Amino acid sequence: MGDINEKIVSGYSKKLISRKYKQELVGKMVADSDVRSKAVNVHAETVGASAASLMPELSETQIEQIVADINRSGYGVVENFLSPQTVSSLQDFISTSVERGGNQYLGLIGKEAVQSTALEMLSDSPAFNRLMHRVYEFGMKKPAPSQSLYQVVRCLKGESGLVHSYYFHYDSYIVTALIPIHIPTSGQTGDLVMSLKRRPFRSSYVRNLVDKVLINNKFTQKMLKGFAISETHGFRKVKMIPGNIYFFWGYNTVHANEPCDINQIRATALFHFGDPYTNVGLRKITGRAQIRAEAAAEAAVEA
Repeated sequence: MGDINEKIVSGYSKKLISRKYKQELVGKMVADSDVRSKAVNVHAETVGASAASLMPELSETQIEQIVADINRSGYGVVENFLSPQTVSSLQDFISTSVERGGNQYLGLIGKEAVQSTALEMLSDSPAFNRLMHRVYEFGMKKPAPSQSLYQVVRCLKGESGLVHSYYFHYDSYIVTALIPIHIPTSGQTGDLVMSLKRRPFRSSYVRNLVDKVLINNKFTQKMLKGFAISETHGFRKVKMIPGNIYFFWGYNTVHANEPCDINQIRATALFHFGDPYTNVGLRKITGRAQIRAEAAAEAAVEA
């Protein structure tokens, strides 16, 4: 009888212990979840606060003026968009990256390629995304699409950097924002060149491709190079200053860069927004389709 009572007490005790363990486990899981949630919120707040301090807050009037300048002069600029300290940090990052790449042309695509830098913070910044959206909306006079930014850093150096000079093209996005990071101050400085004669918006993706084919041939490229060098037929040069940000209609504007001395670095960060053909089936087999698809999917999740 004593053995039976001991077994009953033992079994009851195990149930109590099991119940208590489950309660403690659930409590710990809830606590861990709260900690994780707080950590995510703190990280988001930190990124937001850091990004907010990274760039100036622009009013609607200032954004409207940027668009007015683009329409009048080909580009709009916000001076001292990034602080000298931020520019210096980015220059160190770029110099190290170019050296690791063999001191030749280097392209850094997406925010993953610029992790833990101000360029990643800008990409994640609600304020910067809003700025890009508002430039689009004032320019296109319609709501901005639910798309993420597409970003790339172009670093010109060495003989391979020369290959990328005077390559005239249209961007695939309506809004282009360019932030100079490294710009030579002597010799060939790799100035931005653009035409003030803008092409109209093409509702057909095929018509857009025709435009690009017509411009991407030796004869047209040579002709445009001549116009750019002589600054005739609507072409102009733009001297860029590190830390400023330059906006223009990349989709509508033929543009390129002048050569840069092979022993110097010309590095620019480019942010693009407003792909007008993101849902076109033919687009899936052209260009950076996969990256654009991922960006669109990301925007859909965030929306």
